[in-house]
Amino acid sequence: MGRGFLDVLHARDISAGGLGIRVPHGFAGCDLYSEVELIITLGRGRPFKTMGSIRHHGRPGAEHIFGVEFLGLSPEQQQAVEDYVTACSRQRPKVREFRGPPRHGDAARRSSTTSD
Repeated sequence: MGRGFLDVLHARDISAGGLGIRVPHGFAGCDLYSEVELIITLGRGRPFKTMGSIRHHGRPGAEHIFGVEFLGLSPEQQQAVEDYVTACSRQRPKVREFRGPPRHGDAARRSSTTSD
């Protein structure tokens, strides 16, 4: 990613518009505001090249997290990204709503209303 060097990075998240990457060295010494060349591999699919632009840099803890916007995806590449995102979202386990710990007496009330 970038000019003059190659880094193999794994996305921590991806959407139709871009991806989030973790970069341990934080691109030290690089121009963060230039466009970068990306080679994207989605699952077991064939890799493709596209351009990106760093739009966000955050540093939670000791990690450098970058948000990269896709630039100039072909219609086929855009469709591949959208299909991949959709497939990944279907595979994620559904999160159940957490209603907090049971309050004192809840179990007794439930058992009295369900035993009729």
